[in-house]
Amino acid sequence: MRKFLKWMTWISVSLLIVISCLIVFIGYTQTGLDLSLKIMQKYLPGKLELAHARGKLFSRISLQELNYYDSNLHMHIKQVKLAWSPYALIFGKLKISALSANQVNIQYIEPIKPATETLIDLDFLEQTKQKKLTQKSTSFNNPLPFNLNIKNLNLQQIHYRQNQLQIDLESLQGKIKFNKKVATKVQLNSLRIKQSKQTQFTLKQAELNLHGKAKSYQINAKANYSIEKWPQQVLQFSGKGKQNSINLNNIQVKTLTGRLNGHAKLNWHNGITWQALFIAKRFRLPIDVNNQINFDLNTQGKYKSTKLQTLKLQVKQL
Repeated sequence: MRKFLKWMTWISVSLLIVISCLIVFIGYTQTGLDLSLKIMQKYLPGKLELAHARGKLFSRISLQELNYYDSNLHMHIKQVKLAWSPYALIFGKLKISALSANQVNIQYIEPIKPATETLIDLDFLEQTKQKKLTQKSTSFNNPLPFNLNIKNLNLQQIHYRQNQLQIDLESLQGKIKFNKKVATKVQLNSLRIKQSKQTQFTLKQAELNLHGKAKSYQINAKANYSIEKWPQQVLQFSGKGKQNSINLNNIQVKTLTGRLNGHAKLNWHNGITWQALFIAKRFRLPIDVNNQINFDLNTQGKYKSTKLQTLKLQVKQL
């Protein structure tokens, strides 16, 4: 019996030493990083090309001239750097010290799907509308399934293409922290979204600040943007957020022709509920409506479900 216990102990210790050495070799050596990338190149569904890789898999990684090709996706990244701690995942935390990327180009080609006939069941839609969304109050220790902490976020020159859709982002910088405490500050510069040859949306500059506890945090945001016939618009809003809802009590939109004030509330606990009220004064819309207008929008639905419970939209001209 003693010989058997000694034999099992020796095997267990040997396996532990081998596994530890393997983890150290893969996670903390340049050779381990190269080996991991070769395994990815072999088993990924597409084709992965990489000009240069330097660092350690479980610490700091620097990749240059990364290309990924698939039947529907083409992606090129000139440079990406990541500094993170994988051991935090054991405690349900995603801890990233620094994340930066420069000149990211993504092109997505939609697969050709055969034409199908669309059938609409009016009886089903009527029954769906008459159902009411029931919500149960449940307390959560954390609004997210994991803790996210990115101390230094720096994304430069991000480009996305899909058929006639073009999205170009000059820079996105800041820090993101979501756990028991919320401390997030993100600044965005020059976001352009184009459809065909016309510019649909241009966001010159935007800033978002979240701070406080997960159960109660403050929200402040400001954005300068333009949409086709509405140049030089400014959007500002502030409010409070909880684990399952956001209450924006001060929303302001300023343009060259008027101002739009309002408030809104978003709740996603066991479903999605959106309520908003906006009042516009001397606000010239593209449809040449110059009088005061009230917008009253109330929607409810199930989260991760295609069933829309109720939908009500009222537009009144005073």
